[in-house]
Amino acid sequence: MTKMQHKQKSRAVFLFITLSLFSLIVSGLLYSHYKNNLHDSSLNDLETISDRNISVLSHEIDQLGFVLFDIKLGIIRHHLLAPPQALNRKNVEDFLLGYTAKNSLISQIRWIDEKGMERARLDRLTRAGSKFTSAEVLQDKSSRYYVSEANSAATDIIYISPIDLNIEQGRVVQPFQPTLRMVIPTRNEEGLKDGIIVLNIDLTTIFEKIYASTREGMVFRVVDSLGSLIIDTDSPDEAWASLLGMSASAQGVRDTHLKSLITRADANIAGKYVGPDETLERLSGLLNSGQRTYYIHTYLSDNFLKGISREALIWRLPVLLLLLLFSAGVAVYVYTYDRRLQNLNAKLQLQIEEVEKVNLYKSTFLANMSHEIRTPLTSVIGLLDIIRRNPDGEGLNQNLALVSTAARNLLLLINDILDLTRIESGHLHLEIGELQIDALVDHSVGLFASEAETKKLELISEVDPELSSLSFTGDALRIQQLLNNLIGNGVKFTAKGGVNIRVELCEISDNIATVRFCVSDTGIGIDAAELDRLCEPFVQSDVSVTRRYGGSGLGLSITKHLLDLMTSQLQVKSQLDAGSSFSFVLKLPVAAERNAEVGKLRQEVPKKILIVDENPRICEVLDKMFSYWGCQTTALHSSDEAYYAVVEGADGGEPFGLLIVDKHLSKLEGVELIERINSCLDAKGHARPPEILMALEADRQSIAGIPELEGVSVLQKPVTMSRLLEALGGQNVISVVGGEAEPDVVAMLIASLAVKLKSARPPRILLADDNSYNRVLLELLFGSFGLTVVLVNDGLEALNKVLEGGFDLVFLDIQMPVMDGLTATRRIRSHYSAEALPVFAVSAATFESDIDAAKAAGFNAHIAKPINVENLLSLILQYWVPIANSPLIENSSTSKTNENNDAISGLFELAEFDSENAIYQQIGPSGYRRVATAFVKDMESELARFSSATTMSSEDQQRFLHRLKGAAASVGATTLAKLNAELSQRIAEEPNTSIAPLFEAIDHTIKILRRYLDIIGEET
Repeated sequence: MTKMQHKQKSRAVFLFITLSLFSLIVSGLLYSHYKNNLHDSSLNDLETISDRNISVLSHEIDQLGFVLFDIKLGIIRHHLLAPPQALNRKNVEDFLLGYTAKNSLISQIRWIDEKGMERARLDRLTRAGSKFTSAEVLQDKSSRYYVSEANSAATDIIYISPIDLNIEQGRVVQPFQPTLRMVIPTRNEEGLKDGIIVLNIDLTTIFEKIYASTREGMVFRVVDSLGSLIIDTDSPDEAWASLLGMSASAQGVRDTHLKSLITRADANIAGKYVGPDETLERLSGLLNSGQRTYYIHTYLSDNFLKGISREALIWRLPVLLLLLLFSAGVAVYVYTYDRRLQNLNAKLQLQIEEVEKVNLYKSTFLANMSHEIRTPLTSVIGLLDIIRRNPDGEGLNQNLALVSTAARNLLLLINDILDLTRIESGHLHLEIGELQIDALVDHSVGLFASEAETKKLELISEVDPELSSLSFTGDALRIQQLLNNLIGNGVKFTAKGGVNIRVELCEISDNIATVRFCVSDTGIGIDAAELDRLCEPFVQSDVSVTRRYGGSGLGLSITKHLLDLMTSQLQVKSQLDAGSSFSFVLKLPVAAERNAEVGKLRQEVPKKILIVDENPRICEVLDKMFSYWGCQTTALHSSDEAYYAVVEGADGGEPFGLLIVDKHLSKLEGVELIERINSCLDAKGHARPPEILMALEADRQSIAGIPELEGVSVLQKPVTMSRLLEALGGQNVISVVGGEAEPDVVAMLIASLAVKLKSARPPRILLADDNSYNRVLLELLFGSFGLTVVLVNDGLEALNKVLEGGFDLVFLDIQMPVMDGLTATRRIRSHYSAEALPVFAVSAATFESDIDAAKAAGFNAHIAKPINVENLLSLILQYWVPIANSPLIENSSTSKTNENNDAISGLFELAEFDSENAIYQQIGPSGYRRVATAFVKDMESELARFSSATTMSSEDQQRFLHRLKGAAASVGATTLAKLNAELSQRIAEEPNTSIAPLFEAIDHTIKILRRYLDIIGEET
């Protein structure tokens, strides 16, 4: 784990711990808040229950107090207890019976005399019933505490007994009947107490309501001032036990905590104590006017509080878990983000380094380009200055050759830069055609032979002989470029040893040949660390390499991209200071086989050949070539061995059929060896074998004119198939020579142009270029062809000149001020078609997009600067329609009418026209011009209509042929009329005959008429 990763993990762990602590705090606060809410809510519910129960209890007791007073007043009012009458129980009980319906809590009404004896008594029949009955047995209640306490009261206030269980006949009534007794004394006429009225209040219903009113855990208790339990919703059994104890005997305060609460409540003016979890409140009203004070004690039980805590905790746990998961997620996200940020920063840093590297490469490249461009420019400028000052001095041709070489090197450099630009923009495409690999290799080797010879390097070409018998389909120019780049690098970076070019035919499958190209050298080699970036643009393995060897650093980058286009790869093997090997494999379709030529060579080439060269590799190359032709070769590396081998062979009747000797032999020069061999053979009367001397280009002057070499062919090194065939042909060994010198195409084109100029008027050429140097150069160039040009500065001037008429060819630069070439051509095309007036783009803008834009604007063709003379001449010969010479045409002082007349006269001198058959004799030159103009327009319309149609009906053919018959005759187009008549007769015999040749003849006739008569598009 890296230090950065450890730091990121530590930061993530710290963040997780911090968020976890925060989560615990938040969940704790939520827990506390939720628990407090539950607690407060439960206390509020308990308070509501308590208030309701207190209200019921106090209200009912107070109402019964009023009932008791009413009973007492009624007894007094009715004199039920007044003497002298004897107590009439029935009357008293009947009177009391009227009060039983006023409150359902009354269970018993009694009147007890002063001695404690019941004198009247009504009992409720059942606890839930509403009927009362007179008791059968009146009891002595003198021993009951409430009787004695009520009789001993000093006033006539209502006495309220403590709440206890009802006892009858000395036994607690079952089921338990919590009872409260309300007692009020009665007095006789003298005002003396004569008894008491006792109401037994059955609190069972109230107790049941109170017990049913609370929920589990919410405790409602009724206690008296002695601490005895009356009601306890949390522990009813304990309350009943307390009531039993009270029934037996009074109990003291048994709960110290409860006693403390009672003391606090009594000390409060409101008679109430409120604690955090409990409340103790003194009852008010009649119930508390008795011997004991009653308190309502409410609180939440421990189990209930634990349940609240548990519920809050259960609610808190998912929240805590979510918060912890969130914390973990945030920590993981931050860690992942840190890692991604680190990776992005690392990538950004790499990209920054790459950009800085590329900027460094480009800066180095620009500095290198400045040197590379300035070097040939300096040569060109310096040499031209020398030539200008000494136009007739010695070495003029040599200086001009040097200027040409420097200019071509500069052009190659610019082409490399443009190729790289095309590659990077994706606009470089392959142009497929037929090619011969041995010819491509021979050409590339020839390009670098002089440089290799200057550096004393051995340049060896090994091409499988099988490849010489095949032609392939591919982009010859780009394959040549690949070879040139690799061979050029090999020669450039090799100071000692040599460069070997090896081309192998690996296999042919389904007419697809797999060919491997390999260029190896013994040069400086490449460090392994530099191999990965070797094919990047602007890169050489070391800046010092650029300083020492020069070069732009573009060759291998272009090579790599070209191979990408050809679905191949460049393989590089190299060792520093030990040389390099560059190879690639191409799959090329086989276009044709030259088996007949190879068969003829096998018949003609001598079967026994001697090769003398001290370099074994040269011997191997020649042996492989001759072996392919079925020859037996002997390779010797010493002049003495060669001498004796030739002599012994001749003496033994088995002479060598061919002798190939290297010029540079250590012991005896090749020339001397040939001279010595010939002298011996001549002396012995043996025939001399055909002899070939292998020599360098630099040796040609030294061996020229040597008498001993008369009849000896020279095989120029490096040895290639074409050079070998040329040398064999020079010895008349073979009749088929594959290495014939290419004819001078430019000279042939100039000759063809000269022939046409002899019999035709020179074409009028308009040339527009904003650069004065280019105008002078082009004027001189055209003048060297025997042509004159009209020069203008921009597109607008060119347009005006064209509209004046009379030009046969127009050459326009694309980028010009005022009006560019594209705009000018579009304007020209609104008056002249591409056939009527050819317009050519002459521009340094050579990208494919520039060429497409030129064609879209209406240019007939695009000529790249610097101008290729061969292409220029080919276009002139292709598009110029010659017009016969006439002295009157050349006389510029004649009037326009005479020009037209002479032009028409020149027209009828052509083989295609005849004035005797035309209407010209009747209507004259002016009328003929109008008729010819109408003919051109009419025929162009017909050609356009039929070219757009998919088929041509027989009726349309007949109509067209009939129409053309008269039209051609009217303008004197005899050749066209003759072809029309022949086709009409042939169609009558064979209806499916094509009339395409007729359309071509019409088009040719139109072009001639437009040129001679300057028809530009006016309405007829």
